[in-house]
Amino acid sequence: MSGFMELSEKEAAIHQLLSLPRTETRNAPVCCVEAASKGLRLADEAGYQLGRAYAYLALGECSLYAVHGQEQRERGAHAAADLAKAWEIFRSIGEDEGLMLADLALGLFYLAQEQLTAAEEALRDAETIAKTGAGKRLNDGARIDALNRLGAIRMRQELPDEAAACFDEAFGICLANGFPAKSAEILQNIGRLELVRGKPDVAAKLLLRSVDIASGEGEFRIAADGARLLSRIRREAGDLDEFARQTERSAQFYCLAVEAEARSEFKTLRAYYVKENARVITNAERHIEERILERNLKLEEANWQLNTIYTIGQNITASLETEEVLHTLYTELGALMKVDDFYIAAYNEEDRTLEYHVIFEAGKEIAVGPGEHRRIPKGDLAYWCVNNENTLVINDIAAESQAYAAAEVEMASEAWAADTDWAARMLDAGIAANTANAADTGAGVGASAAGTSSEGAGASASAAEIAARPAAAPASAPGTPQSGSAVFACLKTKGRLFGVLCVRSGQTNAYSLQQVKLLDAVSSYISIAIDNAAVYRKLDELSKSVAGLANHDSLTGIPNRRLLFELVPKAYAGALRTNVKVAFLFMDLDNFKTINDSYGHQAGDEVLKIFTDRVLGVIRSSDIFARVGGDEFVVVMTDLKVKANAGMLARKIIREVAKPIVIQNVENHIGVSIGISVFPDDSRDTDVLIVMADEAMYRVKKDMKNSFAFFNRFNETT
Repeated sequence: MSGFMELSEKEAAIHQLLSLPRTETRNAPVCCVEAASKGLRLADEAGYQLGRAYAYLALGECSLYAVHGQEQRERGAHAAADLAKAWEIFRSIGEDEGLMLADLALGLFYLAQEQLTAAEEALRDAETIAKTGAGKRLNDGARIDALNRLGAIRMRQELPDEAAACFDEAFGICLANGFPAKSAEILQNIGRLELVRGKPDVAAKLLLRSVDIASGEGEFRIAADGARLLSRIRREAGDLDEFARQTERSAQFYCLAVEAEARSEFKTLRAYYVKENARVITNAERHIEERILERNLKLEEANWQLNTIYTIGQNITASLETEEVLHTLYTELGALMKVDDFYIAAYNEEDRTLEYHVIFEAGKEIAVGPGEHRRIPKGDLAYWCVNNENTLVINDIAAESQAYAAAEVEMASEAWAADTDWAARMLDAGIAANTANAADTGAGVGASAAGTSSEGAGASASAAEIAARPAAAPASAPGTPQSGSAVFACLKTKGRLFGVLCVRSGQTNAYSLQQVKLLDAVSSYISIAIDNAAVYRKLDELSKSVAGLANHDSLTGIPNRRLLFELVPKAYAGALRTNVKVAFLFMDLDNFKTINDSYGHQAGDEVLKIFTDRVLGVIRSSDIFARVGGDEFVVVMTDLKVKANAGMLARKIIREVAKPIVIQNVENHIGVSIGISVFPDDSRDTDVLIVMADEAMYRVKKDMKNSFAFFNRFNETT
């Protein structure tokens, strides 16, 4: 304030009285209102304009930060008027510092009222005045606050680049002038911005830094908000351990914030009333103790809920079998709430339909029929969850279903896929019966965990909207109740919708707000458990596929050496049992290297595949054909009654392989040299039989090529 050195004794007393609301408005708005009101009365009596202006400013700020319901209601209607009076007086007497603070408070007020244009104008004026007094701590702090709130306005206007510019400038002032607590708040806003931009990893790093700074500065409420945002990011990323850890940190910081604020409020109350009356202090202490007790009870309940959610999550994610997951889930939910009926429906994104995956009725699993019997009709409220991606609570199925005529339900269900706002139009038509029902029970809340936060408010229905939506009970589920209550929750993770979970009770108003929130939180674990089970199935199928690849040649698709050695013992057993033989035809291509060198490896691969196809066209289905080397192959001829039949097969292969192969419009020819050994005549050992056939083939390749020979121990070609 300017001109303090010339203050009279009465004026100094007024400013001394107003110093309390100037510093403790957030912590103790009740006594701050009393002090500001007393200061205004004294300033009016003295005709002291500057004192009147600061008194009106204090009253307006108290209305913004009031935490007691009665005071907030009584003062809320006068906040704008008080701030406007303060601004007008500051302007008339040329008090720039006061004008800056009034503009800042007006900007905050208009921002809370969603009057973004007025808020921006007031904050710009505050920032301009603060800039002229740069270097003063009060001015620098006001400029940071103005830029931070301007950034918030730009975010709401979906102007991320302009928002980033405001936040960056504010953060730079924080670093240059030492405002760690304000820097933590700005980092948190930048994190929110990066989250909107679709960069959760960048947002997470900024939020971690914000939490560390805020907790170090004792700004536990800022730290709690940052940890809560981090838990949301980890939950959507499917990182359950980090989600649980950040949620627990948020609860701990919130507990510390409550304790610190309560102590600060008590300290302020004691300082203010110490000269008034000892009885007032006693009442204040009792009041603070009651508030601390009430908040501690809420924290205990929140911790219980967190532990319950985590326990259920551990139990249902412990198995990779889908059916076991669903049975465990049904048992866990039944211990916490009334579950007469329960189903999970899988969502088919391609045709936007839901199909029953599992149904429980009265504790027993109901068999789901095939085909169309699995599909849930479009009149079912499960589709509301799909289209809105939100949790829905129905307090009274019978009463809420009657709000629809059959024709309206049919029309809405047919148009659902193209028009997701049909329920809102129904509300406009005058369906309001459920609103009163929700107000009576207090359980008509269907916003999801993300939707209830300020960040997700735009994407979620309010409690009143959800409770007011009329229901049509599914007609296709076995034993669908026509009365009672139900909760529908979306199952999704990593941004992908899996389906819908529905729990129903024969009682109306069966589900409390806490149970709905718990079910909504558990739905993330259910999604992850189902996703894990699906991944496990895919990995199992992939494992079998990989096993197949390990036993087959990747180029030709026929068995490799490994599989050959696994198959031949069965052929031996059959031969010994029926008194027949098994022949090994070891084959090596002739002229293959010339083609490979002339036309390249790709042409060589095509020749190998053509050769494979030709041999497969000659041998029997009971024979074994394997590739054992680059251009080396083995045919195992089973059920060989006469040794000469192996020679006949070799001739057929040679004739078939000799047919021309066209490569780059040029006819080429290959041949095949074949060596033959016979089980059990030559040996009973597979390795030895292959070596024998290889030796016979080598003699053919050396002497004549494109022919065949049986193995004999005298190295004679036969």
